[in-house]
Parts: sequence; C-alpha cells; structure tokens
Amino acid sequence: MGWLLSLTVGVVLLYLGAEALVRGSAALALRWGATPLLVGITIVAFGTSTPELAVSLRGAYAGESGLALGNIIGSNIANLLLVLGLAALIRPIHVERNLVRREIPWLLLSTVALVFMLVTPHINRWEGAILLLGGGGLVHFTARSARREVATRAAPSPDSPSLPPRWAGVLLGGGLVVLLVGSRLFVDGAIGGAQRLGWPPYLIGLTLVAVGTSLPEIATSVVASMKDQGDLVLGNAIGSNLFNILAILGLTAIWFGVDSDLVTPADMALLLASALVMLPVMRSGFVIDRREGALLLVGYLGYISWLVYSGHTAGYAPI
Repeated sequence: MGWLLSLTVGVVLLYLGAEALVRGSAALALRWGATPLLVGITIVAFGTSTPELAVSLRGAYAGESGLALGNIIGSNIANLLLVLGLAALIRPIHVERNLVRREIPWLLLSTVALVFMLVTPHINRWEGAILLLGGGGLVHFTARSARREVATRAAPSPDSPSLPPRWAGVLLGGGLVVLLVGSRLFVDGAIGGAQRLGWPPYLIGLTLVAVGTSLPEIATSVVASMKDQGDLVLGNAIGSNLFNILAILGLTAIWFGVDSDLVTPADMALLLASALVMLPVMRSGFVIDRREGALLLVGYLGYISWLVYSGHTAGYAPI
C-alpha cells in the first residue's frame, strides 16, 4: 500500500504548501503595490506549474510523449473547470477588470493555436519554437503591465498590516518547495495505482497525472478562495494554463517532439470550450458565482466519467 501512503502524504503537503504560498504572495503583492491577480499570473502560476514541467519533460525523455501531452491537456482542462469550479463553490470569484481583459485574450489565442497543432499527428520542433516565442512575448507583455500597474498604484503605507519582505519571501519559496514535494508524492502514488489498472500512458496523463500535477493549483486556489483572494485564484488558473502551453509544451516539443495521434476530437473540443468559458467572465461583471462554479465542476466530472467509460470500452481496466 505504498502508493496509498504516498497519495495521503502528498495531499497534506499540498495543503500546507498552498497555505504558505497564498500568505507569502499576498504579503508581497501588498508590499510591492501590485495586485494579487498580477502576482497570481506570474509568480504563483509559474511555481504551481513546475510539477507539469517536471512530469512532461520526464515523460518525453522516457519516450512517453503521450503522457506529457495528456498531462498538459488534462491540466489545462482541470485548471479552468475543476479548480475554478471548486473555488467558486467556496466563495464567488470577483476579479479585476483591467488585467483580466488583457490576460484572457492571451489564453484564448494560445489555446486555439494548440488545437490547430493537435489536428496533425505530431507537434514538431518548429511548432514548439512558435509556442516558446509566444511565451517570451507574454513575459514581455506581463512585465510591461507590471511596471505600469505598480507605477499607477499608490505606494503601500508603512503601517499596512503585512509580513516583512524577508518572511514573505520565505513563505513563498518554502510553500513552492512543499507544493513540489507534495505533488511529486501524489503523482508517484497515482501512477503506481494506475499502472495496476492497465491504463495507457496518454489516458493516465489526461486523468490521474493531470489532476495530480494540478493539485498545487487546486490547493492554492481553494485556500485563496477561503481567504477571499479571488484575483489570485483566477490569475493562478490563467497563468498556469499559459505557462503549460507556451513554455512547457514548447520546450518539450523542441527537445523531444510530441506525438499527438492519440488526442481525440472530444479532448480538443473540451480544451477549447474550457478556455471559451472565460468569455462570459469578461462580459458579466467579472464574477464567477456558485451556480457557475457548480456548472464548471459538473462539466469536468462528466468529462472524466466519459474518459473512464471510453477507456473501459476500449479494453482498459475500469477504476
């Protein structure tokens, strides 16, 4: 039962790491005069996406590019349906207008580009280079936005209740480390259990590994929602998806190439639909309420149920 122990310890570490990460990032946002959404799109999103980076590169190096691609597609779907759904059920997500208007178009553009690439049976190195160049453009765009954001916001008062920068940095860095360790334990346990079921690598990546590597985002967003940090929740989800597509898939395709022949039309449709769900957020007062969160969650659970059923009918062992 080693895999079950690994799952349990991983979940505990994920919660503790998320708690530290939210506290540290919120304190730094207040200290720098930046918004939690900006911190979520950059620092928190990068940190919580490192499990996807490690799993994807390790899988591609081992010759299992299907695991890497399934992980990225599954994680992006989970971030927008499962993560935002859970967070909105806890507390409606209220987000900042200006930054969301700039970041959601990037999400839609990168997702559409990925869907076009998935139509062919292989994502080659030059397509990976295009994605990586897009990631560089996003970093430049976000850095310019950050400079304007900090310049136009009032400087924080020295008397503002906040952690000292040193301790905020310790919490942020320590939270990321604990999240990485927890996600690694969870993924190892999930893979060990899935291998006993006889699942193929792509299906494992699309479901168990995708949820496992998304657990930092899930844990961070749930804790942030409990603390009424809706900007951090949405920034984390959007930033993680952008990082997954542009940086992780771009690097993986450049170094190893990625086979996409196992991706089904249903996978591509839901990947695109999950990004398009963000459009109503741009037009409906910038709030994801509990009803909408429940719909997102039901959509994700229905997708996972369909994957398990289709895998069973294809001859794979059921859960």
